[in-house]
Amino acid sequence: MLTPRLSGGIGITAFLAHVDVYSQINFNYTLHYAVRSTEDIPFKPLIEKMGSNVTIYDKSKDERMNILQILKDRTWNSFVYACGPQRMIDDVVRCSKECGMSQDEVHYEAFQIATSGDPFMVEIKKSGKMLMVEEEKTLLQTIRESGLEVDSSCEAGNCGTCRVEVCEGKVDHRGSGLGEEDKATAMLSCVSRGIGRIVIDF
Repeated sequence: MLTPRLSGGIGITAFLAHVDVYSQINFNYTLHYAVRSTEDIPFKPLIEKMGSNVTIYDKSKDERMNILQILKDRTWNSFVYACGPQRMIDDVVRCSKECGMSQDEVHYEAFQIATSGDPFMVEIKKSGKMLMVEEEKTLLQTIRESGLEVDSSCEAGNCGTCRVEVCEGKVDHRGSGLGEEDKATAMLSCVSRGIGRIVIDF
């Protein structure tokens, strides 16, 4: 199985730890790596070890990673992994949908994700307590400030540790820590936001 891996800038670090393992098990992969300039590539010796498995795009030479074409040309039944700035991740998600890929075929991790937005109300189901989540605060912050405890880890929408169950209301889902089925009844309290008013099972 050939697995495309897309990386932007320092996002390469997410894949470097696997290089030796891939070599040992003859794992078939292709890495597409976008950089500002080939003169400033971090971990260059490790990247050179990948040989023909890596394609580098040098922005200073006006080279661009064509994400849509990469996904269209992928080997059937392959998986895509992406790590880099939010703009690149958004392109991967958009292009994967255009190519008809399922969510299970695309895995990604962003450096940061927007958490601010319109304020919304949250009702804590077990106590009936009402909380206002302000524009610049997350649900996770607001719950903690009210004296309740919520587990969390990455706080960037990637791991799913801060998940809370949603009983009522609509959610602006952000991050990659929940699958499509889970989004029907849950949200990531570190990045996702309610719309208007929601009720959480907490």
